[in-house]
Amino acid sequence: MINNYPNTGYAQLALLKDSVQEYNSGNTEISLDQFTRLKNLTNGSSGNKLLNKIASINIARINIDLLNFDEAIKVLTFLPNASQDAYVNELIGDIYLKQGNTSQSRAQYLSAASMYADEGNDVGQRLVNMKISNLK
Repeated sequence: MINNYPNTGYAQLALLKDSVQEYNSGNTEISLDQFTRLKNLTNGSSGNKLLNKIASINIARINIDLLNFDEAIKVLTFLPNASQDAYVNELIGDIYLKQGNTSQSRAQYLSAASMYADEGNDVGQRLVNMKISNLK
């Protein structure tokens, strides 16, 4: 189904499921390739924005695991409205922290905390505030 009807919602959901299974089985590169395929299939104005965001975030997280921090940031910043997404800002803050850039990390975390507060997401806001408190 994935190969014969790649543009259908069912095939894209199956590809998402397979991508996650590959990652959980330790097949990081295969998972990365599949998430990239899903991202490409769901790009554009007629694409599935939710699946595209899920694929992009997973591509970024895998790149973080592979220590490809610049690629992870690139993927996240190309998401539509990335600068207005609390979770994306938090994740970029995590990347900067792993790179040892605490000032950039703090800026991203502060932005994320503000967005979480605007959304009424107390849990997200508290978690990010803990990250800010732990910065040196």
